[in-house]
Amino acid sequence: MDELRSVLDQVIDGGATQRASAEVLEMRTKLISGLFAVYAEELGTRVDQYVFVTEEIPLHFLAVAIRGLLRSHHWNRVPLPADIWSAARYAAGMHREQYHAGKYLPPPREWPPQGKRYAVTAGEFEPLAPAIAIGPGEIMAQLGAGEH
Repeated sequence: MDELRSVLDQVIDGGATQRASAEVLEMRTKLISGLFAVYAEELGTRVDQYVFVTEEIPLHFLAVAIRGLLRSHHWNRVPLPADIWSAARYAAGMHREQYHAGKYLPPPREWPPQGKRYAVTAGEFEPLAPAIAIGPGEIMAQLGAGEH
């Protein structure tokens, strides 16, 4: 129950999130549709719900999370949105406590800047591996944007 309270606090404290552009929504829909296609699930409103629920995850971390889940997920159903969130938080370094002045602080709540992830020491960032530090334009190119 404590995890649920923590998630609800983050949603409530986060305030109104800025709506993504049509191009970014298209990229998110392609990523999540690909996830459904691998598991031969029907596309439809579930894809829209997955896009809505994962809208706060930065696009590059969403791409890494889905790629990681596709490589490691061995069940016969599409991973839950919570699995995608957990994988994205892990990629961003937001899954671990941070050390500062002799004590451990709770994991960070804010997403790190583009190309960085949270370090073990509070207040510091570390560069991402090149495979994780991809930008939205590169993701769109990988997804085959413009090919109709």
